[in-house]
Amino acid sequence: MKVAVIGVGSMGKNHARIYSELSEVELCAVADSQVKVAEKVGAAYNAHPYADYRKLLEKERPDAVSIAVPTALHEEAAQAAFEAGAHVLVEKPMARSTEECDAMIKAAKENGITLVVCHDRRYNDEWRAVKEIVSSGRIGKPIFYRLEHNQNYAPAEGSWVRSANLLGGGCIMSCLTHQIDALRWIGGEMRNVTCVTKVIPERMEGESIGIIAGQMENGALAELSINWHTIS
Repeated sequence: MKVAVIGVGSMGKNHARIYSELSEVELCAVADSQVKVAEKVGAAYNAHPYADYRKLLEKERPDAVSIAVPTALHEEAAQAAFEAGAHVLVEKPMARSTEECDAMIKAAKENGITLVVCHDRRYNDEWRAVKEIVSSGRIGKPIFYRLEHNQNYAPAEGSWVRSANLLGGGCIMSCLTHQIDALRWIGGEMRNVTCVTKVIPERMEGESIGIIAGQMENGALAELSINWHTIS
């Protein structure tokens, strides 16, 4: 399988590294608007570098691509990949809005393409063990779920993560999305939900702290929180 990576910053670089280690995959190319970044990663993993992912799709014709560009560009890059006949693994969050997500899903179906969002918790042994234990009923029926994410993270000056538009929000969209997906996977869907956030302007435009609370379809309560302002 020929695979390419669109966007090889910190996360996309990891995609490239892992693809290069898989015997059944040929990492044929990488693309990044910062051409020197693309060239550096391409050289490290013997992949052709491109500054324009559309040219990559046209010339390399990959079977599948990883999309790891800023969230605001996910739909555009995915649509281009679908039109080129490439299956898509897109980094979380999937997009900035349900409208963008729906457009991606619709286009994938129309082109007969597989679209997967990179929620890696579903493939982690420890999280899969939790899923199995809860599903088995061995601990009874859960009536309260609590999931947390805590770290001290302030995006560097100039980082796209500081932009609420490019990121699609703040820390909830960036990282709590993993816990949200895990809750839906393990416990089911939410019936109603509320959220409170705190923005720390000197850190980023979006929220740096957020709390989500709600009731699930099965009657259980749930609380999810993220704090990017922890002090060690």
